[in-house]
Amino acid sequence: MPKTRGNFWSEYEVTVDSNGKEKYTCKTCSGIWSKNASRLKEYIEKCKDINVETETSQPQVLNVKDSKHFDEYKFAFTSKDQIILESLLIRAFCSASILFNVIENEDFILFLKKACFSFKIPSRFTLSNTLLDQEFEHLELVVNSALSESPTYCLISDGWSNIQRTSIVNYMILTPKPLFFKATAFKEERHTAENIALGLETTMK
Repeated sequence: MPKTRGNFWSEYEVTVDSNGKEKYTCKTCSGIWSKNASRLKEYIEKCKDINVETETSQPQVLNVKDSKHFDEYKFAFTSKDQIILESLLIRAFCSASILFNVIENEDFILFLKKACFSFKIPSRFTLSNTLLDQEFEHLELVVNSALSESPTYCLISDGWSNIQRTSIVNYMILTPKPLFFKATAFKEERHTAENIALGLETTMK
């Protein structure tokens, strides 16, 4: 008896890239993935959870029919827009090393409200917990998907000390496109060849 095709496949639109490989675009968030049943199923479940959480926490979700007006322009803001902006917001905070308490700054709140008055500004707790965890899980899926597609890759590291004099080592994977894999604090340990070699070995495992 043939194996039953999972219902989650209908949540994606299938396209073929220039290399002839099938790509699956999520209908909810427009994320693009390679063909991998287990990862596609895992991702769509997480994507739907995020969508449901956002819709229930935002009582007045706008659609085209009941859109707002901004000056002379008609403006529609959906739950999908909320998800995308939350993801971009937490990425900006992390990539620019912005303190999470900035989200509670009155001038920053006024800026966000002026830039997009329908965006529900997350609290500091939501930003540093829920959204941070969701973005980490999303990027983890992206990295794992990229690694599964690459026949070979190279693990490299780069170390420095932060302002607290804590030894930090980043681990990057080249596929050949560079992917950030993880960062490790060595605490009292120094950037010696032995410690770096041990860190590379542990990461490979």
